[in-house]
Amino acid sequence: MNPNNVVITGSTRGIGLAFAIKFLELGDNVVISSRNRNLVDRITQVLQKKHSNRIVGTVADVTKFEDVKHLGEFALSKFGDLDIWINNAGISPSSLKVFHELEPEKIHDTITTNLLGTLYGSKVALSIMKEKGGKIYNMEGLGARGRVQKGMTVYGTTKAAIPYVRKALSYEYKETDVIICSIQPGMVVTNILTGEAGTTYDKRVYWVFNLLSDTAENVAEKLVPMMKQNSKRNARLNYSSSMKTLWKFLTPWRYTNRYFDEEGNLKVQKIEDKILQNAK
Repeated sequence: MNPNNVVITGSTRGIGLAFAIKFLELGDNVVISSRNRNLVDRITQVLQKKHSNRIVGTVADVTKFEDVKHLGEFALSKFGDLDIWINNAGISPSSLKVFHELEPEKIHDTITTNLLGTLYGSKVALSIMKEKGGKIYNMEGLGARGRVQKGMTVYGTTKAAIPYVRKALSYEYKETDVIICSIQPGMVVTNILTGEAGTTYDKRVYWVFNLLSDTAENVAEKLVPMMKQNSKRNARLNYSSSMKTLWKFLTPWRYTNRYFDEEGNLKVQKIEDKILQNAK
């Protein structure tokens, strides 16, 4: 089976990086990207030591269409074709502040990154795939199923739009061979979950984090093979299930201090820190 050529936005940390590593482990070619040039260069160099020329990286700010267009052109110039595009780049303004306290700039940045970035990425991917086919995956999150949470109004609003984008584009491009789906990774131990530097929560929140969250590596281990094998249009690929969540609530002692201790200190390394530390 020929390897897939994969583009992942926001893939120098967190779940995007975990996706990239898993695709590489399964023999695929990957283009990573983010707006941080230093991080793109460092992560690319580290991964190339093991995966050679199957991993390349470039700077792309998904809020700027020309950057996203360049990302698509860069992928084609390196691998000649494109099979999977994952709109993963996402931010949250804060996990603590209520809406009226948010800085307007953070509201703007969250909307343009999470929603406009998804639309720009989909537009570029569709321009490439509309004739020969391919797969586009957009990342859901809190809000995609209507759940609300204090301090997450802006982030949740952007994610509430993702199922509509999936349905609308699937309908609009139903006569093509492009499969457009969304991914529901659940609660993942990334910067979006842990918040900004210095963020602290009520201790009861960490109990929920330990119960419901998982590492980016574990999420990628399940979801990447699903993305490769999926042939269903307008699908939502879920990391977890209602039964699995219910079982967690019935056996909460199994998850005590799993990822966070009682003071809220993170007990596991984030994937980007692990990759860069192992490279030293």
